[in-house]
Amino acid sequence: MPFIGELNGEMVIPEDIDDGVYVRCPKCDGEMTPRGTNDGSRTRHFRHVGSAEGGCSGGESKQHQKMKSSAYSALRQEISEHSQCDLEVGLDVSETATLPDRRVADVLLEFDTPNVFYGEGIVIEIQYRNHGKDLFATTHDYLSLGYSVYWATVGVFDNGVLDFDTVATNFSEKEDDAFATYHYNASEFSTELAASLQWEDPKPSCQHDWQEAGVDGVSVEYDSCPRCGTNRLYDEKRARYLYDDSEMIGPAIETDGSAGHTEGSSGCRSGRGHVWEPIGSGFEETYRCARCSDRMVVVDEYGHGGREIIMPWHESGSDLSEVVSDPSICDHDWESRRDDYKCDNCGLIDYMPY
Repeated sequence: MPFIGELNGEMVIPEDIDDGVYVRCPKCDGEMTPRGTNDGSRTRHFRHVGSAEGGCSGGESKQHQKMKSSAYSALRQEISEHSQCDLEVGLDVSETATLPDRRVADVLLEFDTPNVFYGEGIVIEIQYRNHGKDLFATTHDYLSLGYSVYWATVGVFDNGVLDFDTVATNFSEKEDDAFATYHYNASEFSTELAASLQWEDPKPSCQHDWQEAGVDGVSVEYDSCPRCGTNRLYDEKRARYLYDDSEMIGPAIETDGSAGHTEGSSGCRSGRGHVWEPIGSGFEETYRCARCSDRMVVVDEYGHGGREIIMPWHESGSDLSEVVSDPSICDHDWESRRDDYKCDNCGLIDYMPY
């Protein structure tokens, strides 16, 4: 049930298109037509022509598309004076302090002239099981371009409709998900290092053992977890920790193989080393590699320490043939298939994910 289509090179939503008009699916390029109503009795959506089951999803989850479509509709209705309001707008951020050269805003509204409170316009980013965009660095980039940015979660949608009054209140009261140019500027999210770090812990399953790194030649103080190789530093301006699993802050403390989310150095088909996550406990502690699905069992031999037994993927895991993003940092959303399970987010296939 797609909620976004393409017509004459522009992204459109179902409520903008009359019955019988054909649009293109942005994922499969197939033809779609709108169905349903705008009165709330049946959600208006696109349907693939000739498909008994609605065709593909349009490249995103139904919920993510619906939220994006609703945000787009709400912005247009609430702010009538604008020069542009579009879906999935590419923006050049090559001159900002972050590493990417381009951002794609889920929804962008631009004013005819700069607004005192919102600046050049408003960007709404949908946060629904989507960890692909780092909030800290992305917010820095949008503020650098003069846009206010709102990170919309399911909670601000009332029966699928974006509650713009809540959005406006959050902007005014400087809530954590709303960043108006009137209150913030890019320098608060700045420095090339800090703006490229992550707000959320990239390996939340690890029982972190944070230790002061104390590395010579590194200009910032930071902690490192020897269990998973993640670094963190405390940002005074934002009053929160920022995380790094790419050694941008500095080298990670060598992994020690302790319990929790642990990382090995060889045998992983990803080529980057095993990342072990606990999936069992007791006399035998079982771990699954988040990157390749190998299993490791730590057998306690009469209380005298563990012996690691690694079971290869063809016996207990699966393959990486359909992976589209790093499984080790994915919030897996498993879909049951006939003989296995596939994560809708990263594409990892596993026979026993639970």
